[in-house]
Amino acid sequence: MAYGYEDLSRAQEDVIRVMKAHGNILIKKHGFWTYENCEFHKDHNSNIPIFSCQITTLRVLARRNIVTLDENKGICKLN
Repeated sequence: MAYGYEDLSRAQEDVIRVMKAHGNILIKKHGFWTYENCEFHKDHNSNIPIFSCQITTLRVLARRNIVTLDENKGICKLN
């Protein structure tokens, strides 16, 4: 049991860990779900954040009531 929740995938654990370390909030920035003030790697013609997660991972966490996800506003909060 990680973070008080049972049966979390590695990706789900990573999201919770990062959210706890960075103010309990993820935002959609430049097409990526990441934390505010996340550093971006400048790679040729694109910027890639040092951390990002899949929307599907956030949706599963939302269904389990671990996060509150608002895709329209581009914000995800840890409950």
